[in-house]
Amino acid sequence: MSSITERVDALFAKWDNPDSPGCVLAVIRNGEFVHKRGYGMADLERRVPITPDSVFDIGSTGKQFTATVIAILANQGQISLDDSIRKHLPEMLSYADQISIRHLIHHTSGLRDYLTLMDVQGMNDVNFYPEDSLYDLVARQKGLNYKPGREFLYSNTGYFLLGRIAQRVTGKHITQLIKEHILDPLGMVNTTFNKDHRPIIKDRALSYDAGDKEGTFDNAIALCGGYGDGAIITNIHDLLLWDHNFYDNKLNNAQPDLIDQLHTTGKLNNGKSISYAFGLILDKYQGQRIVSHGGSWAGYRTEMMRFPDHRFTVVCISNLGSINPTRLSQQVADIYLEDKIKHLSAKKLILSGTDMAHFTGIYQGKYLTVEIVIKDKEGGLFLITGTREYCLRQIEKKKFQTEEGLDTLTFSGGNNEFLRFTEDGMQSEKYKRIRAVRLEEPHLTTYHGGYVCRELELRYKIIIQDGGLQIKRNAYDTPGLTTILTEDTILCDFGELRFKFKDGNVKGFSLNADRVINLKFHKIQ
Repeated sequence: MSSITERVDALFAKWDNPDSPGCVLAVIRNGEFVHKRGYGMADLERRVPITPDSVFDIGSTGKQFTATVIAILANQGQISLDDSIRKHLPEMLSYADQISIRHLIHHTSGLRDYLTLMDVQGMNDVNFYPEDSLYDLVARQKGLNYKPGREFLYSNTGYFLLGRIAQRVTGKHITQLIKEHILDPLGMVNTTFNKDHRPIIKDRALSYDAGDKEGTFDNAIALCGGYGDGAIITNIHDLLLWDHNFYDNKLNNAQPDLIDQLHTTGKLNNGKSISYAFGLILDKYQGQRIVSHGGSWAGYRTEMMRFPDHRFTVVCISNLGSINPTRLSQQVADIYLEDKIKHLSAKKLILSGTDMAHFTGIYQGKYLTVEIVIKDKEGGLFLITGTREYCLRQIEKKKFQTEEGLDTLTFSGGNNEFLRFTEDGMQSEKYKRIRAVRLEEPHLTTYHGGYVCRELELRYKIIIQDGGLQIKRNAYDTPGLTTILTEDTILCDFGELRFKFKDGNVKGFSLNADRVINLKFHKIQ
């Protein structure tokens, strides 16, 4: 029988070679490492392996550090969590009067995600954008995705603004505040910040994406300039210290209730609780309580998953964008906690291609359209939303979960023509299966022309090329292909366009893209 270490190593075997990026894994029990190891390479060009000392950009996993600083400032009386954000950021438009700091913490503000707005504009994240220019992008938005407090929708803008608010209140940058309030008290000497491309950072693992050919890799570089929502570089040694602080707090003069506050989840206007706390997600995995948060930036992927009832934590950080550290962390927990984990009867049904085909198709909701496809190579059903893909597993006859078990999809109707999502116990509106139409070239001229979005000071150009429509976002943009779903809905690689007509002529469209809803464009006459 294989040892625990051998079983864990087997999970990472495909990346554990000198020709592949990989992961670092830490398994923590009772405040100490019981397993720590690197798999694969930190730098393919220089043949540097990943080790437990390697440092990575942990992406959104760093939001918990910003949230902790905000909690400390609130406890010191420098801010109130119920302050309107406009009290501290008066440049924001009047709708911000209704948005509180608490809304930002729990992703219930309705603010559009600034990273999605950058993508919509064709702003390449390989370039560096100063913080002030990103703040200006947010501040000139004239609308919200929804009324503050009505819904939960993850938005990096909220944590970016938390960093700005902390700076306005204290006169210190959020990176300095994280250092003073967290890193220095805990002795996290290996942690720094992803400022730009210039600093030399010891033991840094570079990041990669999968190349066009199997077994090849491309450098993945992203220099954004935003802080508060990420941009923290660290390693498993420092994350061990951070993990230990959740059981024995040393921050803010060992404030007795700080940790409880960080685990306080948000509430919607209707009184319903959500699972998002202070940069932490409170959930269950296989019947066990977990506190976790993932991260994604460039080719870096992170998961830090804590099982508080067992004082057990898994940290998995990768430098390859195609690796799924959340699923790997769950599999590691399955091995170490197999005597405690309740393996729920998620039916691992082996569906034939014919059976899977009953669920495939394009499903359209109020704002967004998703696609269910079969991938022969992976051998299963996949959910595609924008640029994201999720492997699905069947748990009931017409019910599926994403591989990480975070979202549930339920089909209904005689031919599975309807679909609903359930996330965090909340059910989405109904999506309906549609059949894409084919429009001939004479009809395409209706869409041809220029469109302007005044909020972003942005112009799109829709052109007819190769018998279809293509979109160009700026002078340097390569025209992108589109998929025409219906006469009023067109998909592109960064979102979907819902067109408005008057007297048979296109007047404009609303752009819905991931975490941005109803961004209006008007056709230029």
